[in-house]
Amino acid sequence: MVSGEVPVEVVADDDRAVTEVVLAVDGRQATTLSSAPWTWSWDTAGLVAGPYVLSATARDAAGNEATATVEVKVAGSCSDQGDCPPQSVRFITPVEGARVCGTLGVEATATDDLGIARLEFRVDGVPLGVAERSPYQVPWDTTQVSNGQHVIKVTAFDTTSQEAFDTVTVEVDNAGGSCDNLPNVNITNPLDMAYLNGTINVEAQAADDIGVLGVTFFIDNGRVAQDDAVPYKIEWNTDDFDEGAHTLKALATDTANQTAPHQIQVTVDRTPPTVTLVSPEPDALVTDTTVTLRAEAMDNFRVRTVEFLVDDESVAVLQAAPWEVSLPVSDLPSGTHRVGVIATDGAGFTATDSGSFVLNRHPNNGTNNGTNNGETPEYRFVLLGDISTDVAQGDTPGADIDAIAIERDGDVIAYAATVEDSNIGGVNNAYTDTNELLGAPDSGCRKQNFTALGGAPNDGFVIVSFENDENILSGDFIIVYELGATFCPDQPTWMDDHTDILIGISASRDGEGWVYIGTQETGSNALAVP
Repeated sequence: MVSGEVPVEVVADDDRAVTEVVLAVDGRQATTLSSAPWTWSWDTAGLVAGPYVLSATARDAAGNEATATVEVKVAGSCSDQGDCPPQSVRFITPVEGARVCGTLGVEATATDDLGIARLEFRVDGVPLGVAERSPYQVPWDTTQVSNGQHVIKVTAFDTTSQEAFDTVTVEVDNAGGSCDNLPNVNITNPLDMAYLNGTINVEAQAADDIGVLGVTFFIDNGRVAQDDAVPYKIEWNTDDFDEGAHTLKALATDTANQTAPHQIQVTVDRTPPTVTLVSPEPDALVTDTTVTLRAEAMDNFRVRTVEFLVDDESVAVLQAAPWEVSLPVSDLPSGTHRVGVIATDGAGFTATDSGSFVLNRHPNNGTNNGTNNGETPEYRFVLLGDISTDVAQGDTPGADIDAIAIERDGDVIAYAATVEDSNIGGVNNAYTDTNELLGAPDSGCRKQNFTALGGAPNDGFVIVSFENDENILSGDFIIVYELGATFCPDQPTWMDDHTDILIGISASRDGEGWVYIGTQETGSNALAVP
């Protein structure tokens, strides 16, 4: 993957001498080197992202030549908001190497993800004209320039002033008494550098100042068919060809038997990509303000996009690796959230993977400034935050708390004695009295003797301190009683209805700096303090 100014170096030798090296990009001559070292600086700024074929042709004094090619991928320059430079900027007429005379129309095409603002045309760096709407065309009076080679450049600007360009080199010939331009031909379908599979129509447009006889189509330099009537097209079954790069060429013939070609490179791709969701890990607990979404995606040719979804809603579409995004979660409710990832390759094939994370957005969870400056930590306060996804089972939403205790060396040494702060939520919550969770647990299993915290979207929580100002030490256990009716074995239906109960537990020395201890769910009522 390259970008910006790219040094290109060619190694060429001959039994006598190499006289020149011609460098070309996608078949278009870029520069001619007449002496060693055979080096060139390739400016890729403004080029459309994607693969390009660099070729170097070395010639000796006898006219013998040899060519080497390499495919290079140019990196895109999309903004952080996903806005990319104009795509598929290319000339329609004239084509590379055309002989032109008199006055002709210079036309180009371009696409962009947000929209094209204008196309600017130049001849040898001199402004020729501006086109602001399709068809993007300006007239060129070639009698105003000298006979010989001239370079036409078109620069496309999108609505955010990002740009991309294309160039062609033509031969101006106004020496004769009459003017009969070469025909112009342009392959309109498929697009250059497209990825294909199945059967497609190869279509071309051709024009001439006098008349067109027909268009002949070639695949990999093999003649396929000729079409003498508009629209000029053939049907191509790509299944008959190997996967990989192929060259399509259209050759137009005018009434004077003059010909002009246009060729593009396409890739036959029948293999879907693969993708794996790397982050977050399955059911990872998220207590920060952001979550990192990361995937690994591969394809035999090109991964075009990777899209991340949270709860089936698209949150990011990436067009280049690394396939990673930091997603703010401040607007998401606590609880479990689904994550999906879709990889799409150049041919449009897709692959998917999925996962989930558990979000706990309760106050101060996740910060780790509650330790005692490196000494053995002692905590006075405990925070229980309801992050259940099952928050409305009848009239008892979310986590049902009957008591909270500190266990040390196998014995309970203190129960919660004071509610320091709370936020009780939930739908149809009739159990909002926080005194019900203080002291020792009730005997037996009585539904009414508990506090229902009420989970998402209200994010119910409670902060407690313990009897006799008892501190919690490292190695102690925090015990929560009647979490999802853990102690109601005689009521299995009640337990089955509360299998999604989940709370996050934090501890603090001063009620401000919190250490996140972990999560607790139905069937597990003791959590070790690190």
